[in-house]
Amino acid sequence: MIYRMKTILLITMSGGLAFSACNLSRGCAPLSGTKAVQSPSTPPGTEKNDAIEYRSEAAVKAKIYAELLREIFLVVLLDEPKDRSQFGNLVDALNQGASLEGIYNGLTHSAEYRKLETKGPKASVTALEIFLKHLDIFESELPVPTQFGSGNDNETTSSVSDIKQYFQNSSIFTLKRVAADEALKVIDFKRTERSKLVLWYSKWAVAQTSNNVDFGLALRNRSDEVFHYNWAVNASEDNLKWEILNRVHRLLNHAQNSTDHNGST
Repeated sequence: MIYRMKTILLITMSGGLAFSACNLSRGCAPLSGTKAVQSPSTPPGTEKNDAIEYRSEAAVKAKIYAELLREIFLVVLLDEPKDRSQFGNLVDALNQGASLEGIYNGLTHSAEYRKLETKGPKASVTALEIFLKHLDIFESELPVPTQFGSGNDNETTSSVSDIKQYFQNSSIFTLKRVAADEALKVIDFKRTERSKLVLWYSKWAVAQTSNNVDFGLALRNRSDEVFHYNWAVNASEDNLKWEILNRVHRLLNHAQNSTDHNGST
């Protein structure tokens, strides 16, 4: 069964959920207007049908990746994809095995994103406070907290007050990038012990539901730790990373546009 809401697909599997990219080695659940894709097989005399099946599988994969990529543009860049050629190339890259994290980093560390950081709106007071709260959460999970500053060891900052001063004039796009980068560091640190990563994610995901932020899907908004834990157990690392990045960006997007955000974590 597929739950299709807004810009991403969820496919129920084994009591859990697989966001976006289904198990392509077993075939994908059908999208609206398509037939289910079966596992590849080549019975004698069915070469023509197989060719059609493989083309269908590629189309389903492209559809799933396009939906996911569009959500990334909307949540991270706050805009619809405008360059159809670029968007198509990114979808093709995912189809060919590129990592979602690589695509994400390519967008947030690009010259285009830098323009958003320099020309974009200054982060609101509320957004800065939410940023600092979550930065503290992420840094507390790292063996060596990140030192922010100019790069000179004598000019780095570590205290909350110093970090606040360092980022107080930054744009909302800068805060989104920095917070998400720190979240990725936490994932990379915890990935060696998958059970700890899954447990941390489930608790953190539930904590975010108290912020009254819409994370894009009703299932994402559930305050059920067991549900999020079971989903994460079955999720690919790329999907898990996007679910964390999605929440980070949506939290800050909401804070930037809200004057009554309670800032709870």
